[in-house]
Amino acid sequence: MEDIRRAPAVGRLDLIDRQLLQALCVDGRAPLSRIAQALEVTARTATQHYRRLREAGGLRVLARADGLRTVEDTEWMVRLLTQPERAEALADEIAARKDVRWVALVSGGTEIACKVVAHGGLDAEALLGRRPAGGSIIRISAQALVSVYRRGVRGWSQISAALSPERIAVLAPAAFAPAPGAPRPGAPLRLDEADLEVIGWLGRDGRASYRQLAALTGRDESTVRRRVEALRSAGILEFDLYLDEAVLGHRAGAMLWMDADMALLPEIARRLSGDFGVCFAAATTGRTNLVAYVTYRDQDGLYESISRRIGTIPGVRRIEAAPIARTVKRFGAIG
Repeated sequence: MEDIRRAPAVGRLDLIDRQLLQALCVDGRAPLSRIAQALEVTARTATQHYRRLREAGGLRVLARADGLRTVEDTEWMVRLLTQPERAEALADEIAARKDVRWVALVSGGTEIACKVVAHGGLDAEALLGRRPAGGSIIRISAQALVSVYRRGVRGWSQISAALSPERIAVLAPAAFAPAPGAPRPGAPLRLDEADLEVIGWLGRDGRASYRQLAALTGRDESTVRRRVEALRSAGILEFDLYLDEAVLGHRAGAMLWMDADMALLPEIARRLSGDFGVCFAAATTGRTNLVAYVTYRDQDGLYESISRRIGTIPGVRRIEAAPIARTVKRFGAIG
């Protein structure tokens, strides 16, 4: 399995880098030999670029079960306003939980933001280790993600047109034959323990081979292959592509909590998804109805992002920016 850590900048992305990234957006598990064929380069060249992006650019392909298509699971964005002297320790405790995918100290380290995948409803007491709400926690709020518009680099303008439609067709995953009795794509699916175990490992490395997955789960390789293909055919198992923002020269990030016109959310989401600095965007429940994670080079870059790009999108009424002081956990791994 790959070791997930924050990586140094890889420098400017060349054409092959961008084509490779778009290829992985088409099929995150595509063999490098098939990617090389689509890019019309040698397998050695494709492998060299992939390794460079992975080792120096933090490239990761990570699987997830689409929580909005399962019966019990829901993704939540949770904000905790804390006593500054307790924030670091509390963030570390929260990051140790398996149901927490991302944790960051924001707003100068006085607030913790985290993303939680809740099974059967969010249990705030469990998240906080059954500690009393007084003490170090001043305020807690939770917002369910009702529609995720952007995850990782998918949709970035730099890579969205790197490949021609003909090359994309070479990469499109083969159609998976639905297992007998499998639900139609997009239908709710109750995942069993075996499904969750395989998804858990693919959530750490979406390109893990079937042989690796068989060794990790103690199951037969052909069984693991059938299970993964059944989940993909049902539209449950999806793959996201992540790249360290430092690759783009973006050394800082911020959470944006936005109040937006509900009627204009589709167009706002389209504009956000095409923004070069936006790595994550979703509609939520709660006092604000849109959240985004944006990266930038410096404070001037944050101001430009808010005032000249996102802030000018029709329908965005108010933006609360919370600069990230430290990312404690990313991609499900403590960093």
